[in-house]
Amino acid sequence: TIERLQGYQINPVLETASRYVDRLTEGDCHELIADETGTRILAATRQSGTASELSHLSRGTRDQAALALRLALMEHRSVDSSRCPLILDDVFITSDDTRGDAAAYLLLEVASRGQQIIFFTCQNDVKELFARRHADVRYLEQAPAPVVAPIPLEPAPVL
Repeated sequence: TIERLQGYQINPVLETASRYVDRLTEGDCHELIADETGTRILAATRQSGTASELSHLSRGTRDQAALALRLALMEHRSVDSSRCPLILDDVFITSDDTRGDAAAYLLLEVASRGQQIIFFTCQNDVKELFARRHADVRYLEQAPAPVVAPIPLEPAPVL
C-alpha cells in the first residue's frame, strides 16, 4: 500500500482514506497522514495526542485503516484510468458488529458509485448483513469430492 501511495498524489488519497477510517472506526482513528519522509503512514487516534505508526494500533483498527486505504486508492486510481474490480477476502474478521455495519455501508456506498467489489466470506452473519442491504450476494457451491478409483495392481511375481 505504501509503495502504491508513493506513485499517487499522497494528500488527496490520504484525505479520502482519513474520511473512510473515521467512519469505519466511529472516530477512534480519525486521520491518516504521511510522515515527514513520505515513506510511512501514521494514524491519529482519539487516545493519542500525536500520530503514531500503524503497528501501534489494535489489529482491528489496522484492518479498518487498510480497508480505508484500499478504497481511497481505488477511488483515486479510477480518476486517471479505468476501474478494476476490488477483491476483498474476509475483511470483517476483526470487526465487531458496529464496525462491521459501518464497513458494509461504506462498501455499498463505494459500489454505488460504480466500483465493482468482489467480497469473499465464509461468515454467515456477514453474508446476511449484505443481503439485508440488498447487495448482490452469490454463493459458491462446494464441488463434490472426486471419487478416486483404486489403481489396479498386477500381482507381484512369486520367486
